[in-house]
Amino acid sequence: ARWRRQPQRAASTGSAEEPSIFCTEPPAWARGVVFGSRRSASSSASAGAVSSPSSTELPEGPSGIAGEEGAPRPFMLFLQVLLDASQGAEQRPADYRKVAAEYKDAALSFLMGYAGHRDLPPHEVIGVLPANWPLDSLAPYLAKCARACLHERRATMLEESLSSMAYLKTFSAWATERMRKVTI
Repeated sequence: ARWRRQPQRAASTGSAEEPSIFCTEPPAWARGVVFGSRRSASSSASAGAVSSPSSTELPEGPSGIAGEEGAPRPFMLFLQVLLDASQGAEQRPADYRKVAAEYKDAALSFLMGYAGHRDLPPHEVIGVLPANWPLDSLAPYLAKCARACLHERRATMLEESLSSMAYLKTFSAWATERMRKVTI
């Protein structure tokens, strides 16, 4: 009964600064960063705003940060932040706390730790990586992704084979019972 009183109390205060955990929409200050901008192309063109790749709007589509359902993918968002920090540290080292190599190492460690995760598809990750990164630094990540993909493919094949075998056993038992019951 305690959790039922909390939303009513939060609604009765009427404060726009305190978002409720039961609200269906995120607060306005978090909507642009986490959930992407909801502006249409015509409204952004009429406002004259020029967006850069490092802006708070999330790119949509197959190579963007948002998934097929339009939901944000936090791992791609975090990878993009690390890559932006790495490139920014190369161009303006005084503005960043670490050197570009440390951000690059962090991005590679992140990729190795989550290789094969559904939010980090390799074909999209390769599309967002800087072109100046050598392939030998990405080789362990690509090998781990290939192993994970092969494992999933073989597991799916095994699952299908087991399902087929279970169906054949069931059909065989049904056919045997049917033959026993038939009298002419």
